Amino acid sequence: MERLVATTIKSKGTFYYKNEKRYLDEVFHLFSRVVFSGEKLPNGEEAEKNYLYLNSWLLENLNKYYVRPLDYEYYKSLDSELSKRLYELLGVKCYGLLNDGKPYLRYKYGNLCKLLPIRKQDYLSKAKQIFAPAHQELKSKNFLAKVNWKGSSTNGSYITYYPGTKPRSESN
Repeated sequence: MERLVATTIKSKGTFYYKNEKRYLDEVFHLFSRVVFSGEKLPNGEEAEKNYLYLNSWLLENLNKYYVRPLDYEYYKSLDSELSKRLYELLGVKCYGLLNDGKPYLRYKYGNLCKLLPIRKQDYLSKAKQIFAPAHQELKSKNFLAKVNWKGSSTNGSYITYYPGTKPRSESN
């Protein structure tokens, strides 16, 4: 829990702060502090269990119900773990992207592997083979309109994702 409090996140237009109506372009913590069982709470009482406190702006967003919608039934309908993970990851980005009127998301293949997490392949043909079923499923279930690969090796390749009708309905 101490590591969670110490962990920082660098945001470039991903986290939206509802009170200030802006995307955060900064480094921040999701949690502000931890109090362990037996230690004193802010009100002076002794903690009977462990407490992990959210960062104030995140708590404000949650209290105002400003969260990215996740369609749990849709999530459960996805067959592969890779499809599910792409839905989680791309869904957050599509939400901000569509609200800003941008047409697509682009990821460097190696960076996407780290985020998912899956093992980066040495050969582009193998990388495409691994992603193909998940991409096809997300296209067939209207989450993605299309997917384009650019580059001739896994080291310099980019994957461009074009949102389908599903993320458009979730961003409204």
